[in-house]
Amino acid sequence: MTKRLLCALLLLLPIVAHGEDNDLVDQVEQAAQAYNAGHWEDSLQRYNQLAERMPSNVEILFRLGNTQARLGRLDEAVASYQTLLTHQPDFAKAWHNLAVVRVRQAMAALTEAERFGASGEKLPTPHLLQSLEIALGDTPQPEPKPSTCPPGPAAPTLIAHTLGRVNLREGRGVSHGKVATLDADTPLEVLKLEEGHAEVRDREGHTGWIPLPLLRLEIENRSEH
Repeated sequence: MTKRLLCALLLLLPIVAHGEDNDLVDQVEQAAQAYNAGHWEDSLQRYNQLAERMPSNVEILFRLGNTQARLGRLDEAVASYQTLLTHQPDFAKAWHNLAVVRVRQAMAALTEAERFGASGEKLPTPHLLQSLEIALGDTPQPEPKPSTCPPGPAAPTLIAHTLGRVNLREGRGVSHGKVATLDADTPLEVLKLEEGHAEVRDREGHTGWIPLPLLRLEIENRSEH
C-alpha cells in the first residue's frame, strides 16, 4: 500500500473511531487490492463508491481517474483528474496523467480525421499523429507484473485491448502503411514490446504495431476457466 494511500487511511481513522463508517477503511483497502491486482472493473466500482463518500479525497480521485483511463473511459478520467486538481492544484502526477489522457483523445480524433479525410480535403493529420505517437512512445506503460503462479502446462499470455479506434500499422509510427483499422476494445495477442509500441495480432490474423498508450495490457492465464 502506498504512503499516500496510508495517509488517506489515517485521515479516516477519526471517523471510524466515532462509529460513523466502521467499514470505510476496509472499503479503501479492498479498492486498493483490486487496483494493485489490475482488476479494473472491480477497481472502478469500488473507487466510484469511495468517491461518492469522499468527493474531495485526492488519492481516491487519482486512482479513480487512473482506473477509468485504463478502461478507455477517457472523458470520465479527465473529469476525475480535473476535480482532483481543484482540490490540490500542485498534484503533479495528476497533471501528467491528465495530459496523457488528452493526448489519447487527440489521437483517437486524428485517427477518425485520417479515415474520413482519405478521399477529401488534405489535412496535416499524419504529421500530427506521428508527433503524438513519438511523444507517447518515449514514455511506455509499465509492463504487467510477472505471474507468481507455479509453472504449469499453459503459460500466461500477454494480451491487449484497444482503448479506442486505432490504426494497426506495418511498423512503428505513421510513416508505415496501415494493415487495418481496429475498433475500440478489440482483443489482441501481444507478440513483442519495443520502443513504446506493441507488435500485436488480431483474431483475423492481421499482425502489426500500435503505440502502447493506446492499449490496455493484461495477462491472460489460459489455465483459468
